[in-house]
Amino acid sequence: MTITKKVFRYLLLLISIGIWLLVVAINSESSYRIEETVIIGLYFATLIVYALVLKQDKLEIFYPIHFVTLLYLCIFVFCPIYLIEAGRTTCNGSYIMDGAIKATFVFFVSYVALVLGYVSIKTPEFDSFSPVLDHELSKGYKQRIIILCLGIWALGMLINLYYLFKSGMSLSYILTLGSQGIFEETNAMSEVSFVSNFGYFMVIPWLYILYYSENPILKLFITALTFVLYLVRGFRFIIIVMVIAVALSYYRKKRSHPSRKMFAIAVIGALLFISIMGFMRHGLRTGSVTDWSSFSIDDILYALETNFNIYKPFYGLVTHYPSQYAYTLGGSMIYDTITHFIPRAIWPGKPLAIYSTMAIAMKNSTNAFTLDHAAMAWPNLGEYYMEFGIIGSVLIMFWFGRALKKSIRLYESTAIDDIILYAVFYGFTMQIITRGYTPTIVGLLIFLYLPAIVIRAFTLKGVREQQ
Repeated sequence: MTITKKVFRYLLLLISIGIWLLVVAINSESSYRIEETVIIGLYFATLIVYALVLKQDKLEIFYPIHFVTLLYLCIFVFCPIYLIEAGRTTCNGSYIMDGAIKATFVFFVSYVALVLGYVSIKTPEFDSFSPVLDHELSKGYKQRIIILCLGIWALGMLINLYYLFKSGMSLSYILTLGSQGIFEETNAMSEVSFVSNFGYFMVIPWLYILYYSENPILKLFITALTFVLYLVRGFRFIIIVMVIAVALSYYRKKRSHPSRKMFAIAVIGALLFISIMGFMRHGLRTGSVTDWSSFSIDDILYALETNFNIYKPFYGLVTHYPSQYAYTLGGSMIYDTITHFIPRAIWPGKPLAIYSTMAIAMKNSTNAFTLDHAAMAWPNLGEYYMEFGIIGSVLIMFWFGRALKKSIRLYESTAIDDIILYAVFYGFTMQIITRGYTPTIVGLLIFLYLPAIVIRAFTLKGVREQQ
């Protein structure tokens, strides 16, 4: 595929950003000009690799590779340069800049592997968007699907309420987002942490109800209650996944794309939401009143910084592993993932999360404050490197690239079931990249997609019965 004007303009924008960053670095008074220069040099090298994707594929904003690339650039290029220039180069007091060059190199070679995995599979050829075809189901059977979805959604709702009640919140506190009611914090949450995973059951049934139901009041009610419960639980990422999923499925069904104006509004809205949610979260979790008079542009910048400054513990990781500590060789991705699904009711002595493989490595790489109080994570590359070094990062990222390419078939499908699966996965890639901890990621995927398996099986049963 030849590079179109649209692709050329997009590449030109990214190159212009790189030139501006280079000018900033050249004129910088920072003591880390060498690190900045290396980061920017590898940024341009990353753009060359990314151009292979743009040459093979059309610039389809709903293909995940573009979203994934932008996230990685924010984490490993834009945020580091910004914070170096701002003079914030430590990780909660720990010096980590010795790992800047090595960490950026690990990112670059891993991104090359991602792209090679992506382009190793040919992009499916589609003349144009195919229309979304409804299942040949009677109106009565569609109502039965809606009832099933409502039942699964209600189960997720009740479990979320149960978890919040156990945490000490009253119903009025939950429904008013903390402005009224009572919150008496308890220590019982760890007892129901496994059960609380079923709270993710609300997402996919909600999307099916939005598609099948013709009752606007029902749609508004379950949407509002779903958002409220996830807001109070502090699940920013789930709400972002939901918003992206409903927008993607809407435009796919309409066989169109958002205009530039709508896209810009959506980006600004997302930035505001992330910052507002971050501003509210402390008050919701502690029961204190949120003082909105102090909300400012600094809070928006801080929310962005805390989502992308996860490169800092990664810098510390590559500095200390393997020079001081051995690679963990599956301790997180295999052992911790298996034990993650064992409820404490069965294993009362199950180690707390602070003793997980990743938590120990995080403390070894930075300090205890980074994990215990700042609650920082590192990108998915951090776990891959911690487990298997650069070779492991390259191999796993190659597989990740292939998975991204294969997912496109769901987007181009004519079945609403496939499109809903894809719509959730697209937004979920952000969680995979920015909170890359395999036990949690696997658990989230299972509990997000279990309802889809049930609903799809019930739908196909109806299709067979009516043939």
